[in-house]
Amino acid sequence: MLNEAVDHALHEVQAARRDLTLTTFCVRQAEARCRLDRAKASLADLKQSRNHDWASHDNASIPR
Repeated sequence: MLNEAVDHALHEVQAARRDLTLTTFCVRQAEARCRLDRAKASLADLKQSRNHDWASHDNASIPR
């Protein structure tokens, strides 16, 4: 009886560890997605800024 209880407790601990590992993986994956989204937004901002700068430069060189 005691052995069964200990075995059951060990199985519960192992299951909890697996759940925790999976949770940690999911949290890390979510954090990585957020970093990717921020990087994409930064790149889009830089591209838009660069395009704006080029357009301003091109317009300034047009003779009037």
